[in-house]
Amino acid sequence: LHIAARNGDIPLIRLLLFNGADLKMTTYDGLRPLDLALAEGHGDAAELLREEITKRFRRIRTVSLPKD
Repeated sequence: LHIAARNGDIPLIRLLLFNGADLKMTTYDGLRPLDLALAEGHGDAAELLREEITKRFRRIRTVSLPKD
């Protein structure tokens, strides 16, 4: 995902996200795929990654906790 984001490869990013790629994984220097897309000026790729981060965060927040 990092390489696809750095290169702005939207089709590959979509494929990797569909298959559950980890958006939180960082490089050795702490960069996430979103950081790399932004650094390389790939706005479309960055927006796609932001949308996926938001979607996954919403899914986590809406999961019900078990009742005691």
